[in-house]
Amino acid sequence: MESKIDSIKQYRFTFLNDNYIYTGLPIFLLLNDKISVIGIQKSKQKNLLKNNADFIGPIIDSLKNNSVFHRKEYNNGLYIGEFKDNKREGYGKFIRKNQSYYVGQWLNDYEHGKGTIYSEIYSDKNHILYEGDFSNGKLNGNGKCFYENGNYYIGQFSNNLRHGKGTIFYKNNSIKYEGDFNKDLVEGNGKYIWEDGDYYIGQFFNNLRHGKGTEYYKNDKEKYIGDFIKNKYEGNGKYIWENGNYYIGQWINGLKHGKGIIYSKDNKIIYEGDFANDKRCI
Repeated sequence: MESKIDSIKQYRFTFLNDNYIYTGLPIFLLLNDKISVIGIQKSKQKNLLKNNADFIGPIIDSLKNNSVFHRKEYNNGLYIGEFKDNKREGYGKFIRKNQSYYVGQWLNDYEHGKGTIYSEIYSDKNHILYEGDFSNGKLNGNGKCFYENGNYYIGQFSNNLRHGKGTIFYKNNSIKYEGDFNKDLVEGNGKYIWEDGDYYIGQFFNNLRHGKGTEYYKNDKEKYIGDFIKNKYEGNGKYIWENGNYYIGQWINGLKHGKGIIYSKDNKIIYEGDFANDKRCI
């Protein structure tokens, strides 16, 4: 079903029904001689309706530019916005069947340009899922993505996946990871910071510390420099203890294993020889 929007008006009012209390300056559309509310600046819950104000300004701006807004139902949701050649193009809002919705720019029937995806339109738990660039209906370019645990990502996207340079933040806004992403995986070079302050700088593969890197402990006096395989010290590496003594040698599965040397902080040899499962072979 498609309806041409014949006129648009604003009224200050308060309206109550069983589920919502609407207050403020709503947007009324006259659709085939019937009034429909498509936006509102303020709301109070019984159950909360919000994030409609983001749609008001662009509608008014488009009407000033003599754009025509339409309302059209699709199999997977409802669209209110601009059309060109019977395709969604310009600015519009699409409410999906699951009540998540997109507000932003469209081109050739696809989300394209700047836009925002929200979780639920009729819920007090509504929140932003993604805001940023779109291309041909997919997340492409730069954007910000929010996760259920409160963490969020800011960086580059390609075909709906984190890809390129980006940063993951903890919900307290401190950095969790910054560096390279490859098809939604932490992969390449980067820095990972644990919540207790320890951190790693080096190579990643398939979301794991893998390759060359350095793991620092929060006192910055104790650290490991060398090879990693699947998050474990493995290969050749140097481990420096807080007291200044250090080990240089071979590692397997996070343990000193193979040939190695333990030095004192003044570079004198304490032990040189074989290790097995982190213990000296004497």
